[in-house]
Amino acid sequence: MSESLPAVRAEQVSHRYAGSDGPIEILREIELRIESGASWALIGISGSGKTTLLSLLAGLEPPSRGRIRLFGQALDELDDDGRSDLRLASIGFVFQSFHLLPTLTAFENVAFPLRIRHLPDARERARNALFAVGLGHRLSHKPERLSGGEQQRVAIARAFAGGPRILFADEPTGNLDFQSAGMVADLLFELNRLHETTLILATHDRELAARCDHRNLLKEGTLQRNPEIP
Repeated sequence: MSESLPAVRAEQVSHRYAGSDGPIEILREIELRIESGASWALIGISGSGKTTLLSLLAGLEPPSRGRIRLFGQALDELDDDGRSDLRLASIGFVFQSFHLLPTLTAFENVAFPLRIRHLPDARERARNALFAVGLGHRLSHKPERLSGGEQQRVAIARAFAGGPRILFADEPTGNLDFQSAGMVADLLFELNRLHETTLILATHDRELAARCDHRNLLKEGTLQRNPEIP
């Protein structure tokens, strides 16, 4: 693990949106360093800006001020295509609402982004990823025939199948019942360990956050490092 090249580095990052009465500042002077292979939780109440910060760190939108680097690469030095290529090759996503394509089977949902990358072993990767999350018997099932927990496991398989260096998870258990949430959380951390992926998750679930190596509380636009988890 290189001291000089963290997986993620945010330098004086601030972000604001235009409001009817003027700009609304969501994030203020965020400083953050996440080392490769670490697990990091961003906690905070709904509306605190967790999803916004994850979007900035993943290069989905630029910050109003400051700079974000992924593995030393400044995102503002890349054009839209360059940022898209970086995300496709190096970043996986797991969202609260699954984001599966309803007309595709579980297997096709996992294989689709791999085929976009023209990976010759896309089919094998997709199949292996679904077996790894315990869904080898659901390859041909479309999302409507899967439970919420199963759909999220498909999303996790899709995220890990491409071998991402960073996995962003935004409230990954937020739409699941207690039992399914526990299974999904166990999968995330087990696959993170096996793949040595950097795991960055946003959650209001303090039990989930407590399983991470590091935690930050987002409150009033600023970060509080390693808050006490009751």
